[in-house]
Amino acid sequence: MTRDKFGSIEPWMSTDPLPEHGILFIRHGPRPKGSFPDHKVQLTEEGREEVFQLGMTWRGRESPLVLSSPVQRCKDTCDLLIEAAGWDTQIIETSLLGHPGPFVINEELIDMVVKKSYGTNNWSWLVDHVNGANIPGLRSRDLGVDRMLSNILFLIQDSPFAIGCSHDSILAALAASMGLSTERWPEPLEGYLLLR
Repeated sequence: MTRDKFGSIEPWMSTDPLPEHGILFIRHGPRPKGSFPDHKVQLTEEGREEVFQLGMTWRGRESPLVLSSPVQRCKDTCDLLIEAAGWDTQIIETSLLGHPGPFVINEELIDMVVKKSYGTNNWSWLVDHVNGANIPGLRSRDLGVDRMLSNILFLIQDSPFAIGCSHDSILAALAASMGLSTERWPEPLEGYLLLR
């Protein structure tokens, strides 16, 4: 399993230093508060400033590979980090980091479940999946994480460091699959560092 290629996973906060090795998976910057967002929800102006300020602390560091979910708030987070850090790098978009992500195998079924969840504000099926339950229309948590990591390892090849911008549910599933607690999902600009 690809997960076995990593020596450790550690929670990462935006106040932590930027690592030099491994893969840093972070959640996108702050978006409007409220119910579960769809993929069209953007960063707030305050969120954009917070992302830019974080990127400023990374100035002078060598440009890493930067991967992003195709969802606009993730791409905007990466653009702002790259601009503020002064990096000369391009974003590599991958749907494994979001929309549909590494777990969806029946997009039509999951779209119906998501629409129903918006109406009822009941997202327990998503929490159950992160905690390891099998959900119709979704690949198992561990298989999805393994798929995501194997493809990302292929994308980054021998690069010593990469950043991947994704969503809280995907990051929580990653952490749970690697043995960390899922009681607290990552807040904006928080995530996990995987070391090989």
